[in-house]
Amino acid sequence: RSYVGPFRTQVERLARIVFGPGLALEIDEDLRITHRTLDGTTVAFGALSSGAQEQLGLCARLACAALVDPADGVPVVIDDALGHTDPERLARLGAVFTAATAADGAPQVVVLTCTPERYHGIGAATVVPLAPSRRPEEPGRPASPTDPVPVRDVPATVPGTVLDLPRSPRAG
Repeated sequence: RSYVGPFRTQVERLARIVFGPGLALEIDEDLRITHRTLDGTTVAFGALSSGAQEQLGLCARLACAALVDPADGVPVVIDDALGHTDPERLARLGAVFTAATAADGAPQVVVLTCTPERYHGIGAATVVPLAPSRRPEEPGRPASPTDPVPVRDVPATVPGTVLDLPRSPRAG
């Protein structure tokens, strides 16, 4: 129970960047978002759009990391999230990532994605494009332990990208 208040404060701080100042959240004892109130209208979390749910989920993950003692630190890995987020909110989520990584002792955030354009609003980040994968030339042929496995380059239809968000140095 002692975590509910600080957790709600952190989630609301980040989520207000996306949804505006009229946002309030109800959080249960298991730290689950149960309801979102926006400008006086309350909706159960499960009744929200997929996009709103994933945006609040992202804010919740970043909020959890913000509550960890900066001396211990905790990384946050985001794997191709925000597929249901509209372009306007994507732009605002860039500011959420920036806010989550700006404070002293802030968590490191690593984003793995096949669609890096979703994250252009983040601003300064280390972007690491990944090379296309390589696959065995004859995947159906049984391999013998003595056979060299021929490989060919198989261009990735959508290359992967890793974004490593800048963060302030750790405290202490």
